[in-house]
Amino acid sequence: MATPTGEQYVLESGRYRAVVTQGCGALRSLSCDGRELVDGFAADAMPSAGRGQLLVPWPNRIRDGRYVFGGTTQQLALTEPRRANASHGLVRWVSWSLVAASPERVELGYFLPAQTGYPWALALTTTYALGADGLTVTTPPPRG
Repeated sequence: MATPTGEQYVLESGRYRAVVTQGCGALRSLSCDGRELVDGFAADAMPSAGRGQLLVPWPNRIRDGRYVFGGTTQQLALTEPRRANASHGLVRWVSWSLVAASPERVELGYFLPAQTGYPWALALTTTYALGADGLTVTTPPPRG
């Protein structure tokens, strides 16, 4: 049976160990010498409260899911209906594809199609890399 967040990519380098997930593209765990450094989530759980998730193309909330860009009003789906908000982007719960992997590095990609409220397509990548100084997360500007 698959975990709620799909494949679990284990990264190790020196004293560091990290686990990145296919679902949500999330950092599930980061430890140094066996001591957890982030408030992650269990392998058999969904991340709560945005834990470790990629929040693209915006973090935080958009009140009423409505904004104006270039003189045009856009209406996003309300993903937090009780509070009337579009919350934390459009890729929070999607499945990311493995682009490249090594024992200390994983690169994930996702194609975000244009949609109601966000009429731009984006090609996204994020890289998690462990080194002597810990974890580096790189999310270059999207290609659109």
